[in-house]
Amino acid sequence: MSLVAFIAAGCATLKPGRVPDSDCGRVLDLSRSGEHKPAVDTARDLLGSDDTCSQSVLDGLEFSRSRLDKADAYTRRALRQRKEGDLLGARANFRRALGVYPRYYWVQKLLHDLDRSIDIEGTSLRNEASYFEDRGDLEKTLERLVAAARLRPEDGSIEEEIRRIRAAMERSQEESEIRERIQRARMLMEEGRFEEAEGHLAGEGIPEEFRQQREEILFQVRERRVAVMDQRMAVVREAEQKGNVDLAASHLKFVLTMSRPGDPGRTEMVEYARLLGLKLFSDGQLTRARELWNQALGCDPGNRRLEKYLQEVTSRLESLERFRREEIDRIAR
Repeated sequence: MSLVAFIAAGCATLKPGRVPDSDCGRVLDLSRSGEHKPAVDTARDLLGSDDTCSQSVLDGLEFSRSRLDKADAYTRRALRQRKEGDLLGARANFRRALGVYPRYYWVQKLLHDLDRSIDIEGTSLRNEASYFEDRGDLEKTLERLVAAARLRPEDGSIEEEIRRIRAAMERSQEESEIRERIQRARMLMEEGRFEEAEGHLAGEGIPEEFRQQREEILFQVRERRVAVMDQRMAVVREAEQKGNVDLAASHLKFVLTMSRPGDPGRTEMVEYARLLGLKLFSDGQLTRARELWNQALGCDPGNRRLEKYLQEVTSRLESLERFRREEIDRIAR
């Protein structure tokens, strides 16, 4: 026999002179319709008098009491969570309470009020996000939006805002890195480390708003580099005029290292290196001549005269090395 039928049977067998059938029937109707709290309250009024329903009605009443107790346990937990600020946890437990006792009207009202509080909190968080975004604080903006998304997971517009802010943060990070590169390039330029300065400004992917700034600094680097090269070339010429060909070659190698395609006077510097190398070659400084010519050939690849000179000087150096080894072997024997 089902519980409802069992309760119905009990109400039909009340003791003579006890509670009227209609009162027990009301408890039964309330329990059957899921109105567990009214069923318990009605039965409590009956049980407080001398008149009682039969045991079968009490057993049926126990079902309503158990549902009410379980729903109340979830509700107490939800109220505690709401007090602690855990609105989502409170909502989950209010819903569990209604899952046990769907017609618990007090809990329905509590859940309705909580949903309104969540909506208000979500709106407040989005307003705060807008405030921080207007002031450029994207980290706090994102923090507020993520909190709002937790409260309103069904609101897709918040997720769109989160994606937009994260993209803006990535751009901001890239721009910060580019500013650091530009600042570092300035410092290197001031220190005369022109090649490193140019390296910091190399590469693609620089935003449009920074390109003009980069080009301006590259121009300044080039101007300063060319000025240093002109100063060194003056030292080269002075050293050569004084007959110090070796010192002149050292400074000229440095100038050739700094040189870039398109620099003014680059062709003249290569020719100067060719002629100065011939003087070194004539003085027997074959290794120094080869070093200078190699440096010049790097500035003018395909220069046939330099290639020919290098073949000749390399051949002579190899011959001298073979002769040196043969002499060492002869002496050793």
